[in-house]
Amino acid sequence: MSTAVALAMLAREELGKSVFLEKTAQEVQTANSPKTVGKLKWKLADHLAKQKLGHLSTTLPIEPNTPIAAVVRQRMQNKPGSKLFKQARVALDRFVAQRQREAPAQRHGQRMASTYVDISDDAQDWLLPRDCDPDVAYNELQDAINDYALKLDHRRPERLAADAANDPMCRLVRNTYRQGSGYHRPRGYSINPLRRPAC
Repeated sequence: MSTAVALAMLAREELGKSVFLEKTAQEVQTANSPKTVGKLKWKLADHLAKQKLGHLSTTLPIEPNTPIAAVVRQRMQNKPGSKLFKQARVALDRFVAQRQREAPAQRHGQRMASTYVDISDDAQDWLLPRDCDPDVAYNELQDAINDYALKLDHRRPERLAADAANDPMCRLVRNTYRQGSGYHRPRGYSINPLRRPAC
């Protein structure tokens, strides 16, 4: 379980790295502002920054009898446009904003906890990677798969062809695919929900 979480969190960092490098390439191409390799490497060494950039979508885990479950229920049970519906929408937006703020640091913490042995805050016990919560592992793997699917969808050849006329970054990626080995759909691209671990 812990190995899967650690690899998923590293994969998210690589996703963030690709977002950063694409933005940098676009800046260099459009603004003609060269970047030094040293500066790029320094920025790419920041694990938390890569987690933030790799956060492409937000999923809210909803457990029964929690404040977020009550807000979702309120939104579903009221007519769109009603006062209660609007209140629920505002509250839901706050939950989403909070999750977006907290998720990158939590994911970095999960990567560390899934990789290294540590000591508890009260110094009474060891924190071991094998103690990873199976539900947390399942949710994090599913979220990482979803974000990779989003990123991959933006790189389909037909989409790049449509966007290439207006977007210099799309032209760059499209030309790279033409010159290189082409577009390869990874094995298992049809994203199926993961099976929950039987633990």
